[in-house]
Amino acid sequence: MLTADHFIEPIRDYIVEHHLDGQADLDRRTPLLEWGVIDSFALTDVLAFVEDEFDVAVPAEELTPENLRDLETIGTLLCRLEA
Repeated sequence: MLTADHFIEPIRDYIVEHHLDGQADLDRRTPLLEWGVIDSFALTDVLAFVEDEFDVAVPAEELTPENLRDLETIGTLLCRLEA
């Protein structure tokens, strides 16, 4: 069974590389939307990356601020969807 850590590092690396020009100290608890690390357009791109990279689609009803708050909650969401 996969853990949240399986998802967190690749997603963090993707966000830093594609949305923060490789310049960021982003940890698993950084509030992504609240701090403006990513916006709704970037989030769409990150979710497309998740689907391509891990073959996990996030259903629309799971696209809530609570589920997308930080890398930790995204990893937890993906674990739940993968199970």
